[in-house]
Amino acid sequence: MSSRKIFLGFVLLALVLITAYPASAKVFFVNDKPLNIMGQLSQSIQYGWHDDFDTYYGFQSAMLTAILEGDYQFSDTFRAYSMLVMSGDLAYELRSGGKWEARGFQASRSDMEWDSDWFRVLKEIHATWTPGDFMFRAGKQMVSWGEMIGFRLLDQVNPVDAHRGPGDLEFETTIVPVWMLRMDYKIPYNTLWFSDMNLQVLYDPRADKAIYTGAATGNDQAGIWAPYAMPVPGLLVGSQNFDYQHPNSWTDPNIGIRFQTKIKDSLASLNFLYGRDYAPLFVVAPAGTDTVDGLNILHLNSRAYFPIRRLLGGMYATELSFLPRPGGLSSPMFRLEWSYAFQSEFLDQSQVSELHDDQRIAAGLDFSVPIRFLNPDQTFRFIAQYYLRRIAGISDGFENAVTSTEGPANKYNHTTTLVVSTSYLTGQLSLALSWMQDWINHAYILKPVATYTYSDKIVFTASITWFEGSLTGRSLEAFDHKDYASFKVQYKFN
Repeated sequence: MSSRKIFLGFVLLALVLITAYPASAKVFFVNDKPLNIMGQLSQSIQYGWHDDFDTYYGFQSAMLTAILEGDYQFSDTFRAYSMLVMSGDLAYELRSGGKWEARGFQASRSDMEWDSDWFRVLKEIHATWTPGDFMFRAGKQMVSWGEMIGFRLLDQVNPVDAHRGPGDLEFETTIVPVWMLRMDYKIPYNTLWFSDMNLQVLYDPRADKAIYTGAATGNDQAGIWAPYAMPVPGLLVGSQNFDYQHPNSWTDPNIGIRFQTKIKDSLASLNFLYGRDYAPLFVVAPAGTDTVDGLNILHLNSRAYFPIRRLLGGMYATELSFLPRPGGLSSPMFRLEWSYAFQSEFLDQSQVSELHDDQRIAAGLDFSVPIRFLNPDQTFRFIAQYYLRRIAGISDGFENAVTSTEGPANKYNHTTTLVVSTSYLTGQLSLALSWMQDWINHAYILKPVATYTYSDKIVFTASITWFEGSLTGRSLEAFDHKDYASFKVQYKFN
């Protein structure tokens, strides 16, 4: 059966469930136990205004996503949950010929039109048992350790699915759940200072190797999200032949441990993670060249392997209630995260392996303030964050940069983010402006978003995304031609 037929059948099933029952009838009873059915359909349209080889001027993407969730409670202590996700880009059905064909985008159809790989379709499926102070969960699941917004500093358990780039996607399609065993123990001990203590242990056997991959390159593999990478003038990186050297399942697992507690009114944790990185390091070699639309394209052979991670980190979050609050300012929420990855593996600029300690820290403030001449009824929320990454044992400067599983890094790497948001029409209309600045590489992302909640089921979202990368071959320069505007409609049922 073709991936298109699978997708259309899945969407039809979701439509039947949406239209067959009113909003109040999404809870069913099976053997007198509740079965909750939830889900959503969304359709987005993306328009780009650059006319360069690695992008397309005009309508360039139309992501259709269907999500179906089920939650069944067998007893007071045992329940099961599953999520099915199917998404496809209808641009491949509607675009053909011209520059779309000449630049090789149509050649990526088999990889990018429908997300029919089973690790993407069967998004989550797990069973949870909660006897006493314990919680055991087995199956394909997500675990969140981080408190920061936008930075995955501690949140290193689940991989990120980056094959569609930084497009306007549903969150459920970007984080990849993995097959794992999870145990939480609520420690029955409280003092004047400490309460709600919890110990969490994770065991990830890396059972599904298809989950652990990297993003493709070249228009014929990655479509409109192929990065624009030109290692030498006049020669653009195209598609690659990947040789993934996966660790052995079950015998080479990942282990995670987290201890979390409240300290008075603050929340703190200590985290430990050991095992293979979920993202690979790539050792590349030329595989040949060809010419596409007048440009010379370099194809690569890429050997991808997964280095060991030895990560110790922690988190602290508290409300700064002792600060004065002039003019209706809310008490700021302060968040701090840090991690120390011992002897992490990097590649130097000659692709020689090196071991360096990878040190990271991020801090953020979250507060609200009334600005009545802009919004007489609601406050403006500000979320400001600063992130520092330091690679020990190397000298400063671009000429000494090393490459990790997350890409090139200098000795010191500084990034800031700012999100400003507010709402109108008693919360129906929400406006937000997000800005991320990579100070070392002179790059930024700017994204204004408007969201209109028509009802508890129908939501409209419009946004514009600008990418700026000033330094050739660094950071967001690979997406410098990919600015876009998007419009999305979501229909939810629960």
